[in-house]
Amino acid sequence: MEPATLWFKSCPLCIPAVESTEVVNIDEHDELAIISVSTDNLHFHPSLVQQTTLPPGGRLSLSIVFLPRLIGEVDGTLVVNTSVGSFLYHVKAEGVANSYNVLPFLSAKVPVGTSYTPTINVYNPHDSILHVKEVYTSEGFLHLNLPQGAGEDPAGGTTKLWQVQPKEHKGVIDVAFASDTPGKYQGYVHLKTDFDTMIIPFEISVFKSGLHRSSDVRPPPPPLAVLPP
Repeated sequence: MEPATLWFKSCPLCIPAVESTEVVNIDEHDELAIISVSTDNLHFHPSLVQQTTLPPGGRLSLSIVFLPRLIGEVDGTLVVNTSVGSFLYHVKAEGVANSYNVLPFLSAKVPVGTSYTPTINVYNPHDSILHVKEVYTSEGFLHLNLPQGAGEDPAGGTTKLWQVQPKEHKGVIDVAFASDTPGKYQGYVHLKTDFDTMIIPFEISVFKSGLHRSSDVRPPPPPLAVLPP
């Protein structure tokens, strides 16, 4: 594997970073089959690999996405399964504060049938207007709504809602969740601006009736496949 260890260094919470590594078949005579690449660390997302055969001296480039969920250093391990055994590959990274004050929504606890409706707020650190270009989620259990009381412009549109003035904090979207099935739900909301694209992790635990919702546990101070850019 080249480099021997992959180091992402400092990356803001909820803003994905991509680095690459190469698998090299150093055998001079035999082919090497790359069967799969996986990890159980939620911060790292290796590219999907279809079974590939490398000739002697052949190389395969792998893309790895780091999506910071916590502030601080993160160590992860990729498992590269091959025809000659499994290899462990060390990945290191560091999550730092997000200048837009966007944080993951982690460890929310919700009783069965109870709604959970946090608002995604964005701070504009720039000296010009920040425009929200797109907000979406591919998770069927997360629903996106305009913030309650969101103002409209005189023409009846919502243009002003998608503009965040310099140094302004603003709620840009409400996320709605409710479930009658206990379990742990994990998903993402994608928020694209004209400055950066953010991917906001959500972790929600649903418990049987009788338990009360706790406050979000925020970081101290956000389909295992490459996340969309």
